[in-house]
Amino acid sequence: MKSGPIQNLGRRPKDPHGLSLGRKSDENDIEVGAAVRRLRIQRSISQAKLAAALGVTYQQIQKYESGDTRIAVSMLLRIAERLDAPILSLLPHSGASRAALLEEIENTPGARELFTLFKALKEDQQHLVLGLLRSMR
Repeated sequence: MKSGPIQNLGRRPKDPHGLSLGRKSDENDIEVGAAVRRLRIQRSISQAKLAAALGVTYQQIQKYESGDTRIAVSMLLRIAERLDAPILSLLPHSGASRAALLEEIENTPGARELFTLFKALKEDQQHLVLGLLRSMR
């Protein structure tokens, strides 16, 4: 049997301890993909338009958003930039950070009412409100 690169053709690379380096996506990857989709839709950007801006196909964006394909950190940075969003908004939140966020909302006067009112708006109205808020920053 020959040794060399042909021997491992079609197999995932392994680290020195025998662990697969090209692991499949997991629940974190699914959360990241869902966050990309949510922000893309909020920004009224099509998969095709985002794909063109990133130099990939719209099918690749579909795979990212569904969690079928893991997103490299460098690509995630580019996506965040194209969506005009902080990269942290695309990352999964731990239970502790969610609790801290909820506590911050609870302690911010008017935040709960703002959320309730915003949630009751139609999607196009939500886009208008978000645009107004962004312009006020």
